[in-house]
Amino acid sequence: LNHVSRNPNVTLFPACKKTSERIETLRDWIASDLHQATFDCIQARNKKNDTEYRQKFYEVWACLDRIEHLLTYQEMIAGRNFTYLDILLFPLLLRFDHVYHQLGVD
Repeated sequence: LNHVSRNPNVTLFPACKKTSERIETLRDWIASDLHQATFDCIQARNKKNDTEYRQKFYEVWACLDRIEHLLTYQEMIAGRNFTYLDILLFPLLLRFDHVYHQLGVD
């Protein structure tokens, strides 16, 4: 698709081994911790399991705090460059206020 792109030199999958490893580590963390905790939180709420719900609720917010911390010191989630990880994370953060923010602790 480079022939139709405004920025054909942008690479979402950096060739630098160190950057690629960082991206994969962050991707695994986002998938295993943030996405899973969010899903588990919704499931616990649907099952009316308050203990599990509160635990998962705080796990979700701990993940969001980590993301906020990362973005305080760098422009993108994996550093200075825009990568596919930013695209992966964007829909979750975009939906968060509308869909997930209602997951408050009563």
